[in-house]
Amino acid sequence: TVSDGATVLLTGDLTGTSKSRSSFNAIVPLIAGEAAPDATGIARLKSTTKKGKTKNNFLLNANGLPPGTTYTVEVDGATAGTVTSNGGGHVIVKKLPAEITTINTVRLVDDGGLEAVRAEF
Repeated sequence: TVSDGATVLLTGDLTGTSKSRSSFNAIVPLIAGEAAPDATGIARLKSTTKKGKTKNNFLLNANGLPPGTTYTVEVDGATAGTVTSNGGGHVIVKKLPAEITTINTVRLVDDGGLEAVRAEF
């Protein structure tokens, strides 16, 4: 699903394609949240379906976060793991759990429940 934040612009279903191949590739800017208003970065999602099996390749690269802070990685509201920013306030998330096959929104949330960054696909 591709949206402008309020309106769905494009929706695609890449499942159930047993004999065909499909691919989705997106790079989106991160949206800074209340916990890190000066944060910047990108998120990339490449999703391919081949012979009915979907594989997601994900990367989130964020800068300008508070150093040494642990964040919960949320995918569409579900916890997918944790990550800690380094001394320079940088975080890289290279992988999401394999059981996650649908990705619309990925967020980094601090221990107080405040959003640091968000990516919307």
